[in-house]
Amino acid sequence: MVRLFFSIRYRIKNRGLTILELITVITIISILILFQVPDFFKWAGTYKLKGTVNVMESTMQLARIRAIRENSNVVISFDPDNDSMILNQYIVFVDNGSGNHFHNSKRDRDETIVKTVIIPSGVNMYEAAFGSRRYTRFNQQGLGLAGHVYLKNKRNNYMGIKVSVTGSIRIVKSPDGGITWESIYKK
Repeated sequence: MVRLFFSIRYRIKNRGLTILELITVITIISILILFQVPDFFKWAGTYKLKGTVNVMESTMQLARIRAIRENSNVVISFDPDNDSMILNQYIVFVDNGSGNHFHNSKRDRDETIVKTVIIPSGVNMYEAAFGSRRYTRFNQQGLGLAGHVYLKNKRNNYMGIKVSVTGSIRIVKSPDGGITWESIYKK
């Protein structure tokens, strides 16, 4: 009996995998991957939207802090070319009155660009409204122009940023396709 045990053990140990066993394992792994790929793309699109909104929120915080530090207006323009078209980019600049246009909220040639941000593909900025303007501005006290920027991804997930007159910046999301908006930070 001991001899039979060692004989079987020796054959299993030195045999390796057959081609049939290898094909079976590869097939099982392929099927598992096949079912996970759609979930990965859904997750990746949502992650890209969240990342874009987080970058936008931190850029607005940077603009607010810079306005207070430099004792000047800092503008975030969602229409950097002033052509009334929404592009998937925005610029942040110090509106300090260079170029003989004091605080006109349009970037003059000599005004410093703080940051230029290009929104990644797959995420679209479909609305930027601060009253009738396509920019927000923070002044020396950190107060801002009230309004919002809304973005969506290809899977119709909606997120955005709301800015209040007091300079408060909130990330919001819409569970119903952009009709109602709620803060993602629950109190």
